[in-house]
Amino acid sequence: MKRRNRPGLPTGMVKNLQSGSLRHARLCYNAVHHQKERRASAHAAHKREVFIMAHTTREQHTRMLCTAGLMAALACVSNFISIATPASRIHIGNAVCVLCGLILGPAYGFFAAGVGNAIFDIIGGYGMEFIITFINKGAIALVTGLIAYKAASKETLEKKDHARIIVGSVLGALTYTALYLLKSYIKLRFTTAGVDPVAIQATMLSKAASSLFNAAFAFVVAPIFFNVLR
Repeated sequence: MKRRNRPGLPTGMVKNLQSGSLRHARLCYNAVHHQKERRASAHAAHKREVFIMAHTTREQHTRMLCTAGLMAALACVSNFISIATPASRIHIGNAVCVLCGLILGPAYGFFAAGVGNAIFDIIGGYGMEFIITFINKGAIALVTGLIAYKAASKETLEKKDHARIIVGSVLGALTYTALYLLKSYIKLRFTTAGVDPVAIQATMLSKAASSLFNAAFAFVVAPIFFNVLR
């Protein structure tokens, strides 16, 4: 007896199904492969971006440290250019401290202004006062930088920021005047024996006049030099 052929799909339909399955598998493979390539490319791009940012940050940090060192040296030397007064002296040191805050910002500016003036105190034989000087002089740059930069959350200053530059310079310079007069009064009133109150008042007035002149010179001259340098 002859065996009957079992009914099945037509040959052409089978070929079409096989061809469609292969095409679908190829498309799936290509999609997965392209997705892996995109992920690898995105990961490599992210690594390059992180490396560039880290490298740029290191360069900026190094550049700021070098500039801070130069400004600290300038702050120290500037104190030698002075005119003596009966109770104090007139100098350009405060103007350099304001300039530190404008060029370097609050943190690096505080470091440069404080260290430079503290070194001057050590060289000049002012004893342990260099610690107070470090804080007081650094405060000039700190206040100036905070108002000029941080008040607007900026990392660079532009010409349109002139108002904040002026306000920061004025308040930074006057901050030192207040701290200096407070230190002077405490020193005269509580650490110096046998000083007449009238003499203390006269000395404080003389110191206030000199310190206010230094402050005015600082907040007038420093912004001008800053605009010239940038």
